[in-house]
Amino acid sequence: MKTLRLLFLTVLLGLVIAVTWMGVRAMIGTQPTAAEIEPEMTPTGAVERLEPPTVQPSVSPPYSPRLAWFYKPPKDGDLAKIAQNFDLFILTGGDEAEREQMRAVGAKGHFLQYLRFDAILDMEDCQKRPYQNQAANQPGDYCWIANEHPDWFLLDVNGRKMKNNGGYVMMDPGNAGWQDFWLERAQMGQETGGWDGLFLDNVEANLDKRRRADALPGRYPDDDSYRQAVLSFLERIYQTYTRPNHRPLYANVLDVDSTDELLPFLGVLDGVMVESFAVDWQDGYHSREIWEKEMKMVESAQRMGKQLILVAQGSETDLARQEFALASAILADLGGVTFRYTYYEEYTTAWLYENYRVELGGALGERYAAAGGWRRDFERGSVMVQPAAGTAEIHIQP
Repeated sequence: MKTLRLLFLTVLLGLVIAVTWMGVRAMIGTQPTAAEIEPEMTPTGAVERLEPPTVQPSVSPPYSPRLAWFYKPPKDGDLAKIAQNFDLFILTGGDEAEREQMRAVGAKGHFLQYLRFDAILDMEDCQKRPYQNQAANQPGDYCWIANEHPDWFLLDVNGRKMKNNGGYVMMDPGNAGWQDFWLERAQMGQETGGWDGLFLDNVEANLDKRRRADALPGRYPDDDSYRQAVLSFLERIYQTYTRPNHRPLYANVLDVDSTDELLPFLGVLDGVMVESFAVDWQDGYHSREIWEKEMKMVESAQRMGKQLILVAQGSETDLARQEFALASAILADLGGVTFRYTYYEEYTTAWLYENYRVELGGALGERYAAAGGWRRDFERGSVMVQPAAGTAEIHIQP
């Protein structure tokens, strides 16, 4: 009996040892080898290639640049060319007939109504019909405001009306009466004019432009107080009218070049124009630091669901500058970018380039650092920008 019990215990102990050993083998088999643990060393003198952080098989549709047109119909009258080559349109009150003609020949994008946010035109003849690019757009408006509501004007530290370019007089963005008037006229234009939404020009994010004009407002002694007045007005437009009525609200926000500066405005806008993207207003280029801050700003805004109109200024025949600006826009485009290469004195002329028809295929990921610059890969090619050198290449695979 003792022999049987001893035999049984021996067999049981053997089974336990076998099962334990199999478990250990299984655990050992799942661990990486030493070669797998040890990092791969880059040979001395070799250049390490920076791999893209998020490259994945394309799930995006074939990429092609989307173009924005503004602010008036083309001076050559070729509305079909604009309708068929552009994707977003900004026109002014009084352009409704041309807008409908463009729709009739195939224009598919939103048509936004241009309105100045900052100022109204000083009318010498009070009975003359004013420009339709402003809220005070009816005969007699300016004189009525000047006589009945002088507190609506933005005054400098000496109590004088503050002037803007072209004979415009600035209005106080924090004045509730002016806000009421502006909103009433904007709503009238939208609902009687058949527009899809609003585009506000000259939204000043700070007092930089006033400093350049050597005239500061008496009511707003610093950037923060002025910015808060502008933001409160924008919030009222957005929350009480455009958002509830599903009308896109875009703005040209001036003097911002970083995410932190733009961020407060993104909460009260659907889209933002950057009017000197990638290059400056003349013939120079942004520094690498400014270029990279601008790229991050554009990408951050899109991640918040906002749209960007990127405008690069330059000469029509400077093809290298145009390709640099377009390539920069492609690098930053996460699905919310429209682009235009132009010059502010030529906004009514359509400059169309062969690289607007580029067929890159779907994006394989976002931009990544490579060879001292930035690169983005697509199914049928790649885009490379060297911001420090001001050069770029849009490459299509043969």
